Formats: sequence, C-alpha cells, structure tokens
Amino acid sequence: AAPPSPSTAPRPARPDSTSAPTGGGGPAHRDAFLVLRALCKLSMKPLPEGQAAAVAELGAGVDDASPIEVRSKALSLSLLASILTESGARLRGAERLVGAVKQYLCLALLKNGVCPVARVLELSLDLFLALLEHFRDHLKNEIGIVFSNVFLLLLESPNSSVAQKLATVRAVRRLVARPQQLVDLFVNYDCDVDGASLYARLATDLSRLAQLPAAPPEGVSREDQDMLRYEAMRAAVGMAGALARWADEAAAEGGEGGAAAGGAPTAAPASGEDEEPAPSSGVVAVSMMPPSQFAAALEYKRELLHGVALFNGKAKEGLEYLRRTNHVEWTAEGVAHFLQTTPGLDKSQIGDYLGAGTPWHNAVLYAYVDALDFHGLHFDDGIRHFLAGFRLPGEAQKIDRMMEKFAARYCQHNPGTFSSADTAYVLAYSLIMLNTDAHSAQIKKKMTVDEFVRNNRGINGEKDLPTEFLVSLYDRIVHNEIKMKDDDEAAAAAAAAAATGGGARRRREVLYAREVARSVQKSQALFKAKANQRVAYYSTSHAETVVPMFQQLWCPLLAALAVFLETADRQRREAEADAGGDPGAAQAPGAADGDAAVRAAVEGFSHALHVACTFALRTEQSAFLAALVTFTALHTGERLRARHLHGVRALVWVALREGNLLGEGWGPVLKCISEVHRLHLLAEGAREPDAAAALAA
Repeated sequence: AAPPSPSTAPRPARPDSTSAPTGGGGPAHRDAFLVLRALCKLSMKPLPEGQAAAVAELGAGVDDASPIEVRSKALSLSLLASILTESGARLRGAERLVGAVKQYLCLALLKNGVCPVARVLELSLDLFLALLEHFRDHLKNEIGIVFSNVFLLLLESPNSSVAQKLATVRAVRRLVARPQQLVDLFVNYDCDVDGASLYARLATDLSRLAQLPAAPPEGVSREDQDMLRYEAMRAAVGMAGALARWADEAAAEGGEGGAAAGGAPTAAPASGEDEEPAPSSGVVAVSMMPPSQFAAALEYKRELLHGVALFNGKAKEGLEYLRRTNHVEWTAEGVAHFLQTTPGLDKSQIGDYLGAGTPWHNAVLYAYVDALDFHGLHFDDGIRHFLAGFRLPGEAQKIDRMMEKFAARYCQHNPGTFSSADTAYVLAYSLIMLNTDAHSAQIKKKMTVDEFVRNNRGINGEKDLPTEFLVSLYDRIVHNEIKMKDDDEAAAAAAAAAATGGGARRRREVLYAREVARSVQKSQALFKAKANQRVAYYSTSHAETVVPMFQQLWCPLLAALAVFLETADRQRREAEADAGGDPGAAQAPGAADGDAAVRAAVEGFSHALHVACTFALRTEQSAFLAALVTFTALHTGERLRARHLHGVRALVWVALREGNLLGEGWGPVLKCISEVHRLHLLAEGAREPDAAAALAA
C-alpha cells in the first residue's frame, strides 16, 4: 500500500548558463542576484586551520580584534539575515531570486551552521529562522535537510559544545513563538513517510537536555550546564504553549481548512558553482485538504518505524508485522526492494535473512542481487557494491550461497571477464578470505602476494588468470579494506580520537570536526539528489491537528518538567545544607531568579493540561494532574515553600479555566483545595480536630 505522503516528480532540466539572470525582473533582480551570490560566497570562505577553534575558545563575540576572516564571515551572514528579514516577502515573489536562495544561501547555511564560532552560529540561526518564515513552502527539502543534519545534530551530538547547544535552544524558543511554523514542521516532515521527524526529534532533544545531570562533564562549568537545562526546559514549555495558543486560535476561527501548496520549482543543485539558477514559480497553488490525511500519513509512518524496530531485533518478526500492515509487498522482489531501499534497517539482520537458505530466502536473495547493476565495475568494486547494503553472516554456507549468486550476476553484466561464473565465485571467495587475513588484528602472519597468486592458479577454466590482474586485486584489497561505510566512519573517528592528545575537550573537538564533515557531505549529496524533485508544501488550520502533535510531545515534556523540578529541589536542599539551613541560600538551576525558573516549569503543566482537557485526552490529563499535585507537596507533610505555592496556584487556575472539561480530574483538585483550606484554618488558630470538623461540615 502506498503511503499518503507528498508525491514527487522530476522537473525539466535547467538551461545551461553561467551568467547572472537577465530576465524576469530586469536590472533590479539581476543586481539582487549578484549581491546574494557574492555574500553567500564570502560567508562560505573557510577559516584558516585552527582559527575557528581558537576564536571559539575565547568565548567572546566577533569584534575589531577578531581575525579578518571571522569578521568578514560574520558581516556577510549578518547582511544576508538582514536581507531575508527585511525583504524576504519581495524576494519570494521573484522566480530567479528564489532559485538563488536555494542554490547559494542554503549551502552557505549548511557550512556556517556547524561553525564553532558562537557569533557565526547565532547569525546562521537568524538566517535559518528568516528562511523558515519566508521560504518554507519553496524550500521544503532544503529546510528539512539543514534542520535535521545541522541544527538537530548540534543538539544531539555529544561532541558539540555547550555554547552551540545553548544558541540552538534559544533559536528554538524563537521558532516555537510562531505556532503556525511549528504546526507546519509537523505536517510536512513528521507526517511524511520519507521525511525526517523534525518535530518529534526536537521534543525528544529538548527533553533530554532539560534532564541533564546537575554535575557537568569535564570542561563544562556548573553555570553553563544549569543554563542549558533551564533554556531547554523553557523551549519545551514553549512548544506546549504554542500548541495551546494555536488550538485556541484555530477553534476561534472555526478550525476549518487545510492547504496544500505546490512547492516552487527547484534551481540547480546546491553545489556552490556559478551557474544561473533555473526560473522557479513564485505562484503557490492551494487546494483544500482534510486533517484525516495527515493522521493517516502519521499512522503509516508510525507503523513503518515500528516494523523497522522489530526487524532490527529479529528480521522475521519485523517483516511479518510489515506484511500484516501492508508496508511490504509479499513477493521476493517486493521484500528485496524493501531491504534495499528502507533506511534504518540493521545490516546484520539483512545479511542473516538473505543467507537463511530456505527456498523463500533464496528467492529474496536472487531478487536482491538481480536488482544490482555491476556493468563496467572492477571485480573488487563489484564486491564492494554487492556488500554495501548488508553485513556478511558468519556461517560459511550462507557466504557460499551469496557469493555464488553474486558471481553469476557479475558475469552476466561483464561477459568475457572470466571463462565462467565458477571462476568469479572462487575468486570472490578468495578475496573475502584475503580481506579478513589482511585486516584482522588477530592474524599475525599475513598472506603474501605470491601466496595469493598461487592459491588462485588454474581457476579460470583450468587456466591461470593474468598475474597482473591478481596482483592488482591483491593490492587493492590490502590497501583498501572491504567494509561497510558505517564501520569505516566509526573506525576513522575512533582512530582520530585515540591519536589526539590534550584531554577530553580536545578529543571532542576532533570528533566534532569529523562528525560535521560527514554531515555536510551527506547534506550536499541530498541537496543534489532532491534538486529536481517537485514536492508539495502543506499547511493546515484544523484544530484537531494538535492532538497527534501533543501525543508526541507529552511524554518528553512531562519527563523534562518532572526531572527539572526534582533536580532544582535537590540543589536547593544541598544549598540550604551548605548554608546552615538558610532557605535564602537556594537558587533554581540555570537562572538568576530561582522563582522564575519554577514558575516557567509550572507554566508547562498549565499549557499541557489546557490541551489535554480541550481535546479530552484523559491519559495525558491524568498524568500531568498527578505530577502537578505531587509538586504541591500538600499531602507529604513537608514544609511548604514558595515553589509549592506556584503549583497550588497553577492547580487552582486549571480548575477555574478547565472546570467544565476536567471530568474525573476534579477528584485530586478538590483534595488539594481541601488541604489548602485545612492549612488555612490551622494558620488562623483552629485546632486540628476543629479544622477536620470544619472540612467535614
């Protein structure tokens, strides 16, 4: 069954040109194009080796004392952000300028977003937010790639600095202040089976950062760690507040209508070259769309991801689940296509499944290999191409079946290379053994080239293969191990970290540099792959869209609030103990005003309960009510403090605002109100029995 996601279609190739655009707007558009291109190129000039790290280590902003390369980069990014902020609406109406933004500005954003210089990152984030505001319908693919591979990478990577994470979280707070943009992110990426789940990843990342331990790692100050936790909590609360506001506004306007906007035609691939971008349509075609389509797409994606998770535990169970949910065509060709094209599948599980040896698994193996193209490939390159999609199983019989089918397919595509497929099979098996021999640390005595040539005599129809050919294969295998790409990257990163001195901080810098280099390379490849795709951009004004969004947010949000408040309380008690029991010595983590931090966290409960009550989400409502009641500490016997009163006020406010929608939630609310009344009576001088009698009356 095909997923209900946006369709793509190839577009006409752009005209071959190396000059600036001359039509469709006259000299003004030509000048604008030249300015955009010049500023983007200036911002992409690489900094001298070590300069970025040196500037980042100083921790200061870019000023007259900064190196000229850093200042020019910051100035160009600042001007680009100003252009998009002030003139974005006019630029998006010009076809060729939209193409220029796609070709040059997105690449500049990609390369500068990973810069360790704080000011450069802040300007890149400003630029991205302006791009998101004015061009999100024209640059759907590009925005998704940059958001996922750059800014979410900064939040998720253990090697990015606290300053980078903090700047990114603060930019997220600005993003969630525009609820429609947050809803659009969810609709266009999380509800697209081929898209990155940006909204869900963002919620999870913020929750994880808000739950960081109070004790910072080596090289990070306690103040920076606390501030990061605080800002992440505020951003997560901002997401809940955005959903609450947007739902209220959509309901007030009738909650009707959804729009699908045809994405603007793309320009040249974002390669940084000087070609003219192709004309792109600034006209957006709008059509109405029911919210049920978004829900169906999201459910389809959830099922697929669950099936992938099951597959990675046990391939048979995962495929059976995907078969029942119609996510895979149950033919040998259909399963083989699924194994080749579905991201996230465990390579070892794929190898074990293909080599299982039953008639069905053999049919899938043959279909898998028959879908590969070996035309014109050198023999060892053919093996590398064959093994790129899975990891060879450990059993010799399974390897034997796989290499036998590979040999037949390779000879079919390269007739005349060998006398028969048997020759290719024997040689392929020999190369696999040579690869293990040459690159295994456990094998001390390595096979020599003479031994390799001698082992493969007489395999070509009882004749010898050319010695030069065998020596060439030997050298190519010895100097370039056959291994999966993921293994190659992990080994390179580990080797670089191990070879680096200077402590944990320096090792993180080296690992971060390698990590972002891979991310930028991957993103540029995606830019090129998707440059000619026509994608639809979706928007909606249906209030019901908030329901699946909140269902993805509530667990990370609740965990973030609970852990943040618990950590704040523990830090307060420790501070009081250190100060000899002085309550005024405690401060909330991450903020100069501890009271403000607690108020911000409690505000998250109010937003979440408003959404849960509005849409009758009883499980979510009960969870947040229980957590809020616990925070009030009314039934614990603990001495009440100012932070507990914030929880009581929030609980009363929820009762007043959501009273008609609380349902069974009134039970814990009334118990807390009764306890407050009892304490009030005791404070006025009533004895405990009298207070109990007054409550009973």
